[in-house]
Amino acid sequence: MKRSTSERLTTLETELEHALESFEQQKAHEKQKVRELTGRLNSAFQRTVKTHLEGTEERLDNAYKQQVDSNLATFSADLDHAFEAVTSERLTTLETDLDHALESFEQQKAHEEEKEAVAQEYSESQRRQQITIAVLVILVLLLLGILLLNL
Repeated sequence: MKRSTSERLTTLETELEHALESFEQQKAHEKQKVRELTGRLNSAFQRTVKTHLEGTEERLDNAYKQQVDSNLATFSADLDHAFEAVTSERLTTLETDLDHALESFEQQKAHEEEKEAVAQEYSESQRRQQITIAVLVILVLLLLGILLLNL
């Protein structure tokens, strides 16, 4: 019983370590995806604006160009904030899930240790009971022997 409990605890610890590694990898992957998507969206938006402006650029004045640049910067900042919010929410969810998994693991580990202690206590109690019975049998046999010798 000790062995299976120990193996189970070891398995649970290994699973928890894998979950932590997976969480860290997922976190790094999410950050990389945010950077890539932001870059792609910025590039796509810049290409779109450039395409629309190519034919009419000579007719546009500096104020219009400044407005487009300002809008682009605002859009880029808004997009960055949106991706950060989504990623932050996902990371928070992953952290919460990991916290719950850790709590569950700790509870299960405590339960397994408690079961092991009860089993050991029961085993020791049975051993003491067997010793007591053996001593009583020996005493009864000695008394019978003494009685037979006295007859």
